[in-house]
Amino acid sequence: MGEQQYYEALLEAALHTQVCSRCHRAYGHEVRNSLQGLYGGFDAVTRAVQNKTPTSIPLDKSVQFVRQALTGHEQSLDRMLHALAPANDEPTAIDVGGLLSGLAKFLSSDAARHNVKIQLSNGEAASIHAQLNRLRLAFLSLMTDAIDVMTAGGEIRLLTRTQDDRVELEVTDTRTQPLPADPWTLDFSQPSLQEAIAMPVVQRIVVSQGGRIECGARDGGGRIVRMSFVRLAT
Repeated sequence: MGEQQYYEALLEAALHTQVCSRCHRAYGHEVRNSLQGLYGGFDAVTRAVQNKTPTSIPLDKSVQFVRQALTGHEQSLDRMLHALAPANDEPTAIDVGGLLSGLAKFLSSDAARHNVKIQLSNGEAASIHAQLNRLRLAFLSLMTDAIDVMTAGGEIRLLTRTQDDRVELEVTDTRTQPLPADPWTLDFSQPSLQEAIAMPVVQRIVVSQGGRIECGARDGGGRIVRMSFVRLAT
């Protein structure tokens, strides 16, 4: 690995750390949600075994519900561990619309806390060949930046569509702050490390996956980031 590649890898690792830290509430919310099913299931099993209150749910059904909830909780923990400390990120087929939909759900509570609405518009299902965790980092970075910068509330719009042999994505927000003249330049005058390095790292990730990216002002105010990737043949 050359010196430039090493430096770029360090920046990406730094962004990963920053985004994971930024999303700690979202990860906590996801884990608590997956525990709710377990709590409800154990409560139903306890009532059925103790026969303290009548229940219309047979014991075997309650046990089955607990098992399903436990499987869901394990899957939630696996997703979180894989996102926080990815062991392997080989390129694979990724449904980008599904990925954005999952991230919108993941950040929904955090966005609502900041009075930000996330709007999702997916076209026909389409997949690309890319590294899932790196692409997820790029999208999460764009979305959390938009949430944080819109301190008075606002809206994030996520759009996917197909155009010939490509998949196009847009992440649009309604920020009122002026955009930098060159969004792809490191700017360590920013108040946080994530703000200083995010866009150059996101650009590098997208390009490394064979994609194209551009960033500019949105008509009516705000920022729009457009990305395009080669579509996998179905």
